[in-house]
Amino acid sequence: MIQTYADRLLLAMRQRNVDVTTLAKALGMSYQGVKRVTEGKSKAFTAANNEEAAHFLRVSPRSVSYTQLRAHETKANLVC
Repeated sequence: MIQTYADRLLLAMRQRNVDVTTLAKALGMSYQGVKRVTEGKSKAFTAANNEEAAHFLRVSPRSVSYTQLRAHETKANLVC
């Protein structure tokens, strides 16, 4: 089971071959800001940044922010 926001975000990033630097640039955020989220040191992006990250990663915003996403849903439901 994918547990955290960081886990779900990293999964989406891996599936699209996007690194922290690339996502930070796409969101207009600092590298450090995105890195903190992907390391779980910051709880999550704001709703607006979550929406923008999901759009950039071509996944549904819900798939990144939803706290009960199950492992079997990751590949089937992440793609918009």
